[in-house]
Amino acid sequence: MAVRNRIQNHIQVSRNLDQLLNKNPNPSVAALISLLKLCGRSKALSDGRLVHGYIVRQKYDHDTVLGNWLVQMYGDCGSMDEALAVFKHLPNPNLYSWTMLMKGYAKNGCGREALECFRNMQLNGIEADYVAYVCALEACAILETIEEGQQIHATIVKLGFEGQVVVGTALISMYGKCGSLDNARHVFSRMPHRNVVSWNAMIAAFAQNGYGKEALCLFNWMQYHGFRPDQITFVCALDACAGLTALAEGQVIHTAVVGCGYEGNVTVGTALVNMYGKCGDLEDARGVFDKMPHRNVVSWNAMISAYTQNGHGKVALDLYYSMQSDGLKPDHITFVCALDACGSLADLEEGKKIHARTMENGYDRHVGVGTALISMYGRCKSVEDARNVFSRLSHVNLICWNAMITVCAQNRRGKEALEMFNQMQSAGIKPDQITFVSVLDACTSLLALEKGHEFHAIILERGFGGEVILGNALINMYGKCGSLAQARDVFEKMPCRNAVSWNAIITVCAQNGHDKETLDLFHQMQSNNIKPDHVTFLSVLTACSHTGRIDEGRLYFQSMNRDYGLLQNVEHYVSLLDALGRAGDLDDAEDLITKAPLENKAKLWLCLLGACRLHGDVERGLRAASNVLTLDPANAVAYVLLSNIYAEADTFTLQKNESMMNSR
Repeated sequence: MAVRNRIQNHIQVSRNLDQLLNKNPNPSVAALISLLKLCGRSKALSDGRLVHGYIVRQKYDHDTVLGNWLVQMYGDCGSMDEALAVFKHLPNPNLYSWTMLMKGYAKNGCGREALECFRNMQLNGIEADYVAYVCALEACAILETIEEGQQIHATIVKLGFEGQVVVGTALISMYGKCGSLDNARHVFSRMPHRNVVSWNAMIAAFAQNGYGKEALCLFNWMQYHGFRPDQITFVCALDACAGLTALAEGQVIHTAVVGCGYEGNVTVGTALVNMYGKCGDLEDARGVFDKMPHRNVVSWNAMISAYTQNGHGKVALDLYYSMQSDGLKPDHITFVCALDACGSLADLEEGKKIHARTMENGYDRHVGVGTALISMYGRCKSVEDARNVFSRLSHVNLICWNAMITVCAQNRRGKEALEMFNQMQSAGIKPDQITFVSVLDACTSLLALEKGHEFHAIILERGFGGEVILGNALINMYGKCGSLAQARDVFEKMPCRNAVSWNAIITVCAQNGHDKETLDLFHQMQSNNIKPDHVTFLSVLTACSHTGRIDEGRLYFQSMNRDYGLLQNVEHYVSLLDALGRAGDLDDAEDLITKAPLENKAKLWLCLLGACRLHGDVERGLRAASNVLTLDPANAVAYVLLSNIYAEADTFTLQKNESMMNSR
């Protein structure tokens, strides 16, 4: 559909071009401007070049008005080199000429060039109007340079432009992109007049900075004040729901979208797909996607990403190929999503195929795609391939370094991870929280407690001590390195804790054999209204097994599904079976396995077989071994355990007979 639309636009431009240039040999300036507008709107760069060629041949190229429209057309078509060439050819560039060049740079994400243009305009004695200041603020937003934005804001106030709605909106957007919500709110509260665009900018500022609840409150306030949401409003509100994983609120907004007639809008439809995907509702995400009358690359990317994020990598890859069958060419985001799917499946062969496609399309050196390739190879345990991608990147930023360090740490190459960290610092790249999480993981894999201490000190020195993600990594590192006291100290000093924090400290207590402390922490976690998950219950069941608390273990096992809606997995069954086996309660253990709603119970039967050997139950051991070997014929452990049961039973019989003979 998207390809068909592009073809239709091209046909329309070509038809108008042919009619104007062949049937009207002396078109007016107004007619040429109309054609340039059409080329810009349709992004018909090749046709725009034909019009430009005609203007030059007719010696209109010194006309400032036509020159300004040529700059705008090239900017709209994304060709800023050609826009700049036209601008330089203008005999007397005016304010509009400079503004069109700035606008083109900002529109194409070239913030630095746009700001340089703004400064040069003023050096050339051209006084900026409020439109030029809006372009400059857009450039600051792109670069996230709040200091420069504040300087421009001060000048805007001095010139009296702050009361203009479009200027106030640009200020809100700039402050939002720079993460300064207090300044954005201050500008918004001082605006004498607001429109839908102003409200949208404010809602977007909160949604983009992770304040979804506040964004949704603004969405409701906007309507209370009599403003009707447009498609951008709905996109911002849906993004807020996605960030909060607030499915119920998202569904309410979906109903409003339908009521306002925006469901067929490709941007709103894509936001709905993204929201449902982030909330884990793949059925509704696919329902919206399938009903979309028009889909573009962004829509397909949202759907592919939804499946990848929810653990359906195979379906995501099928969609990746379906998108291309539909005539759409993948962009860098598509490749990132497809590579994430390969990583989740640990499908190295498919990952290499997609890598080859990125090279064909010229994306292999793109920072985002390169980072996705590094992560994919890391998850597929191909560290050398990840290193090769890293070494070929044309530009390496902090995210690339983090990806490479993480790959080394996760593949138990802790020493290499720490070497990469040193290289990163030598390259002048400052580490962030993610970097420190990865190097702490490397210390954990190396059991390098002293090195972990050093990084802990650096983390505190850099002001990251209060970050939850780092606190969790420190608890894990200290616990795995056997320093439970320090793990507990980190936990107690954390200003904020989440479920992962509680799981980390409970897990390290269980792993270090502190079973009473494990259960005490679990009860504290519940008292703090933190919902336990599968990881929590596994540690708790392990602690119950080690301390012989069979009845308590049974209660926790039942509580998982009854109280928290968690389905027990194989590991939970094994943990409870271990407790029952240690206590010699083999009847209950066998009954538990028989009733377990699991597809493959080989691991469970093997656990029972180990208990049968411990208690010399040959008959039950034979049944357990038979079940293991039926499900997993190549399981050598089952043969060894069974032979040990027979050997120990024979030894017991022999000893019994000798005792009887001696007594005679």
